[in-house]
Amino acid sequence: MRKTQQLLAEYLRRNGIKISFIAEAAGIRYELLRRSLNGARVMTADELAAILMNTEITLDDFM
Repeated sequence: MRKTQQLLAEYLRRNGIKISFIAEAAGIRYELLRRSLNGARVMTADELAAILMNTEITLDDFM
């Protein structure tokens, strides 16, 4: 999962998408998502699924 969250973080940076926007859309606490995208914790599969289901981001966008 770590590689996936690193790719997602880079995608968000490249596209100017704020972590706060993704956190709110996916129902994930901002601090947890920020730590995941910075590599301080491992994002769960449920968190990734929530991001993909509640935003227009797809796996193809960042894989």
